[in-house]
Amino acid sequence: MTIAIGFIFRAGIILASDSQMSNGETKALDEKKIFRLNFIDSFYGAIAVSGDITAATYFREILDAKTEYAVMKGGGKQLQELVTESMAEVRAKLLDYVDDGTTSEVQRDKHLERHRYRAIVAYYDNKHPYLYTFDSLNGIARKAERGFVAIGSGSPTARLILSGGKFREIEISLALGLSLYTVEACKKFDRSCGGDVQHLLLDKGMDGGATTLGKDVIRAYSEAARSIDPKIQRFISREIVDEASKLLEEYNQAWIARQRVTAAPGPRLRKSANRKTKP
Repeated sequence: MTIAIGFIFRAGIILASDSQMSNGETKALDEKKIFRLNFIDSFYGAIAVSGDITAATYFREILDAKTEYAVMKGGGKQLQELVTESMAEVRAKLLDYVDDGTTSEVQRDKHLERHRYRAIVAYYDNKHPYLYTFDSLNGIARKAERGFVAIGSGSPTARLILSGGKFREIEISLALGLSLYTVEACKKFDRSCGGDVQHLLLDKGMDGGATTLGKDVIRAYSEAARSIDPKIQRFISREIVDEASKLLEEYNQAWIARQRVTAAPGPRLRKSANRKTKP
């Protein structure tokens, strides 16, 4: 599934990702994962994808066709509907490959799971920034609750780095460095992540301001991120271990609670009939 992230900061919305996608049992490298969405009016946005490259490519092509000539009178809600519709069309197209009249529901579900992908959708609506994630298995939109989102197999690492960040207070240079460092850290901790870092910025203005950085700039920031990584690697590693320990403890306590509820009462001990009594 690899990694893609997004967060809202003072000057806009940043999207960043690696360049790796799933391709069946193998990995596809050097794939474009972040795209600007084009509309014929002043509404603008962008998407980042992660997961199966075949299904994600279908999704992007269908969504591009829907948004290219769209007048976004419905704003962000209309865009969310277009994303959900596009995912539904991809789902139908994928099932056409396996539906032969004898395909079971389990086989259909496994096929959809093999071609699972996720998307981050970023946009401005009435000068307000929005970030959502979508999962191809259900097409349901989930709004960013803490100012950032992360999708893909590297998302646990990304969440540990970005959790608690005061994004609204940081300037563009720090936001850029943080986004690129996060992707580099995911590449280090998760073997499914790899390739060059991709990046896109939606600025706060209403002039369709979506900009991408040149490879030389991204390369310089990525090298800086890798150079500082040894200094904080232990901190991140400890955070990952601590988080895993917490989750395991929560699971253990929940399991104990279930055992107490479901366990049948044991047999009561009966008093021995031959017990001696005091004189």
